[in-house]
Amino acid sequence: MPVTDPETGEHVGEVPRLTAKDAVAALDRASKARADMAALPIHARADILDVAADKLVAKAEAAANLIAREGVKTMTEARGEVRRAAGVLRLSAQAEPGTTPEATLDE
Repeated sequence: MPVTDPETGEHVGEVPRLTAKDAVAALDRASKARADMAALPIHARADILDVAADKLVAKAEAAANLIAREGVKTMTEARGEVRRAAGVLRLSAQAEPGTTPEATLDE
């Protein structure tokens, strides 16, 4: 399914068109992933979040460009959104056990 810049009509990219069956399959995979994550010690989950933040920061400009193009945001707004996302990942990684949803995945 094509994605276009709503401001210019320019082609941004393609995303798959999913069905209800695809959504159920995705939820099933997420449920299994949740169980797998719950089995990891909290420091390992924190490391995963830190790596995700690092990867997002490494591709921050490309991510901001895509956000700006598909959502008609300014580059300044899009860069801020990317910084906030990386910050949330890092904050979640540093949270004390028992204070985040990640800490209670096994409950």
